[in-house]
This record gives sequence, structure tokens and C-alpha cells, in this order.
Amino acid sequence: MLIDCRVFDAIGLFDERFFFYYEDIEFCTRARRAGFQVAYAPDSLVEHVYAASVSRVAGLREFHLARNRQVFFRLQHRNLQRLWYTLHEVPHLLHYIGTKLRRNAPADALRLLLRGAAWPRSATAIRRGTHPMIPRHLQYLGYRLLRRSPRFQRFIAHFSQLALESYLIQDFITQPYGAAYGLT
Repeated sequence: MLIDCRVFDAIGLFDERFFFYYEDIEFCTRARRAGFQVAYAPDSLVEHVYAASVSRVAGLREFHLARNRQVFFRLQHRNLQRLWYTLHEVPHLLHYIGTKLRRNAPADALRLLLRGAAWPRSATAIRRGTHPMIPRHLQYLGYRLLRRSPRFQRFIAHFSQLALESYLIQDFITQPYGAAYGLT
């Protein structure tokens, strides 16, 4: 996306409720409503590693797709439109779950899909370290889970804040965060 800085001045930054998926759609919807033109350039070529951020944790993609689809629609529509969406989404979700079951998808993928569809969470849960995906992310990264440790709680809060605002990170590479919190 190419975005004029006047757009950021007028409508603000990306909505933090959208950790993965739908962040661009939501941003463009706000920009269009504020009177800015949103254009699609079909001839442009962009290299993108598909699912590089979410492929390492089973079900992470499904979780965020289901969750963010609901959050986006709830932000954009009210009352009868929400009812229509729910009536449309439930069969789609059941079909998707059936497809995953037929393909012998991991139980984690289904659990996270259902959790994302049934209970949309805000980014606040990620920042507080109470989001169900945070411990799995840290296990993948090789950190020991010290759930009751104050150092772990500070690390979680710091790590998740950086992950949510990754577009603002300037010194992420230069600081060994795990070592700073005694977790390495």
C-alpha cells in the first residue's frame, strides 16, 4: 500500500484490533469515508511471502481470519445487517470446519478457528498477555514459559506491544529483549 501522510493525519494509524488480516481493508474503508480516493493498481507487482507470519503456529491464520472478519463487520454495520451477516457467516464457518476435518487438520487449527469465530478479542488482551496465542508464540520462539514470574509478565507486555505496533518499531533488532528481562 502506498499511503499519503495526509491520510494518516486525517484518520490516524492502522486499527490495533486487527493484528493480522483485514487491517488494510479497515484502513482503506476509513480513508474512503473521510473523502480520500482508494485506488487499486492491477499492473503493480509486489513480492509477498504468503502466510510467512502465521504459518509457523497451527491455526493462527484461521483464528485471525475468523476473528477479524467479525470485528470488521461489527465496526462497519449495525442491527439488521449484523443479523444478515451472522446468518451468512454460520453456514460458511461450518463448511470451513468440515473442510478442515476432512483434510485431517490439526485440532489446534479447529480450536483456534472456533475461538476466533466465537469470541472476538481486542488487542488489549494481547498487550496484557492474556491472549491465548501469546504463550504458543513464545514456545515457538524458544522462550521458557514462566507464567507466574513478574519478569515474564513484563516481557509479555513489552513483546506484545511491539508486535502490535510493528510499524513503529525502530530499535527491535538492536536490543536483546529476552536478555533484558532475564529470560535467555
